Amino acid sequence: MKRITQAFFALLLTVAFGSSAAAQTDKLYKHNGETANVKIIKVGEFNITYSYAGETATEIISKYAVAKIEYASGRTEDITEKITVHGKDDWEKVTFLEDKACIVGLKKVAEVNAWSYGWTTGNSDKRTTKKVKTAAAEKGGQFMFIASEKNSEFSGEAMKRVAVYTY
Repeated sequence: MKRITQAFFALLLTVAFGSSAAAQTDKLYKHNGETANVKIIKVGEFNITYSYAGETATEIISKYAVAKIEYASGRTEDITEKITVHGKDDWEKVTFLEDKACIVGLKKVAEVNAWSYGWTTGNSDKRTTKKVKTAAAEKGGQFMFIASEKNSEFSGEAMKRVAVYTY
């Protein structure tokens, strides 16, 4: 009887501590002000994979949309700093996204086209980049993803079509 009682208490403690450990969640703080209680599965190069408590389906969000993660263990990991754009004067803060995976979790606000012509492709490309960044800043976007780009060495033309994103 004593062994059964000990086994019962051992089982009871295992269930109690096991369920409290499973109930612990990580906190995901987004730049748009939202906070989510989740289980972080993976922090990759461009994205974070997580699932909501009690669910097996996984979600993916761009690191650019996340400020920090507070893990259930108590450790905090800063992910990205928030980029604040107040108008066209902040055009230099607008960031080109390096991979299509970076747009997951960001909100598309516009598409912008720009074209310029110059004696050299390098100068035309710089002017075109400034044009699309300024237009993106005017629309309140912090990020751009290049949909298409054309640079001609022979004519000095440069063209960019970009999608503009925000938090």
